[in-house]
Amino acid sequence: MTLPKVIVPIVASTEEEAIEQAKKIREKKPDIVELRLDHLWKGQMELLKTENPDRIQATIIITNITDICESVYETLNPAKNGSGTSAYIDSPDTIDILATFRTLEEGGECAIHPMDYIDLNNAMMEIGKAKYIDVELRTDEATIKDFVAHAHEMGCEVVVSHHDFEKTPSVQEMCDTLETMQKLGADIAKIAVMPNNMMDVANLLSATAQMNLELEIPIITISMGKLGEVSRVYGGEFGSYATFATCGEASAPGQIDIEDLKKYK
Repeated sequence: MTLPKVIVPIVASTEEEAIEQAKKIREKKPDIVELRLDHLWKGQMELLKTENPDRIQATIIITNITDICESVYETLNPAKNGSGTSAYIDSPDTIDILATFRTLEEGGECAIHPMDYIDLNNAMMEIGKAKYIDVELRTDEATIKDFVAHAHEMGCEVVVSHHDFEKTPSVQEMCDTLETMQKLGADIAKIAVMPNNMMDVANLLSATAQMNLELEIPIITISMGKLGEVSRVYGGEFGSYATFATCGEASAPGQIDIEDLKKYK
């Protein structure tokens, strides 16, 4: 069996924590690291002693988080240091970054003003360190299309995502969601759902196999929790482009340690 790409999250509230996690993750050699911006945002709000940053405070937070992203990239890819460029370097040994602000509504760490969400994602595209930018499907259609256009100008790819922590929709609903993501211009479409029984897991894998044949873009599909672990290990056999593993703290229920996951290769 060939595993799909492996994504490992960095779940940290400070630069020091993020760099320490990056050092540990680097040794495990995942394909992609998901930098969870919502955890960093919450940490920055705590430093500023605010739960509702104004525009000036938000600008400071965004600048600090982009600086952290640059430090994380350089920690993950030390051979790229001193290259004389701030741009993302695409090479076979590069550990790519997926920049993700997971909103409170979809299981994230904190809330964010819609304008700050836009500004933060645009800033992450512009620093040239994140190859992938996560944008939630709940974002309005015009904003998603603007994100996609700007990301492509900056050389980034957009992962349009949707998470359901309560249930697994029907096969048709999941297929429709993935198709909508493609129509909005996603480079990668991602859904993560919560199973209540093994039939839910089977339905997720069925939707994966069907849309892997029908769509023109890669898809990431996940059945969360203990019940859904099989989808994280064998999802690639059904057409899922990537799976999430841990090297420390998990970012979603059911994630498997990267060393355990590699045993299935």
